[in-house]
Amino acid sequence: ITSQVSIGEKENKVTYKVRGLIYWNRSHFTCRMVGKAGEVYYNDGMTLGADCIHEGKLGDIKDL
Repeated sequence: ITSQVSIGEKENKVTYKVRGLIYWNRSHFTCRMVGKAGEVYYNDGMTLGADCIHEGKLGDIKDL
């Protein structure tokens, strides 16, 4: 486990400090990460691995 998570590539790369982890069902977890500007990223560790899906801005997502 590292203390940082990086999203994007090269000039679009953003690094976040990990503040907490959520585990569910032993080794499978899902999470959402919210950046300082309100951008939301979703990850399902079982299906996406280390990749994240950009979901949009925090105020625009209906199911939060």
